Amino acid sequence: MENVQDFIELMQKIEDELRLILKVKYEERLNLGDLLNKANSGLKVKQSIISELDIMREVRNLLSHRHKGKQVIAIPSSTIEKLKSILQDLENPPKVNQYIARGVDSCQSEDNIKNVLEFMVKNDYSQVPVLNNDKFVGLLTTNTISRWLGYKFITDGIVDIENSISQILNHSENERNYIFISRDSNLSEVIEIFSSESTSSNFFDAILITENGKSTQKLLGIITKSDLPQIVLKVRK
Repeated sequence: MENVQDFIELMQKIEDELRLILKVKYEERLNLGDLLNKANSGLKVKQSIISELDIMREVRNLLSHRHKGKQVIAIPSSTIEKLKSILQDLENPPKVNQYIARGVDSCQSEDNIKNVLEFMVKNDYSQVPVLNNDKFVGLLTTNTISRWLGYKFITDGIVDIENSISQILNHSENERNYIFISRDSNLSEVIEIFSSESTSSNFFDAILITENGKSTQKLLGIITKSDLPQIVLKVRK
């Protein structure tokens, strides 16, 4: 009987946690099955957890039925441990730490474009943060460089590869093609940001990581669109 009570309590905690993750209000009156369907259509909960909870949901339904006043099934301790593990996973989703550990390359606003282009080509970068005395001032992208090249050819008929990065940043199509997040953010939030920003803007390029998500703080890491497939796998596997 102790395991049965633990099972019921853990399932309720998990259901509450799913509501938080999926941003579902209690007034919406969605049951666990509804929550799992909602989770399955998104990218915030691991597929393995959804499958396991769907089975546990059926077990909970069976527990609600009694035969001659007795429980029709018993709950093994291994099931309780599994639920504890699921709850821990939901409460502690994968963080952005790995994108801090790998470091972040950047350039200075007064660097010339020739050196920065060579650096970007060598490292296969499509964007690089621009700093001015360690303060973030913008995100240089291949799109911005293309716009600058086009402008120089049309107006001057020649390109000066000694131009500084600060001059080239003026040709950015979207000066806010990035968002800052804190180092405590999780990967589900990253997916959500890329999804919403890419819908509202065709030129959203990167998420920048600082201690508390403030642009005035030291840049700790960068997440770009090329990282998304790996992030989705990590969140959903």
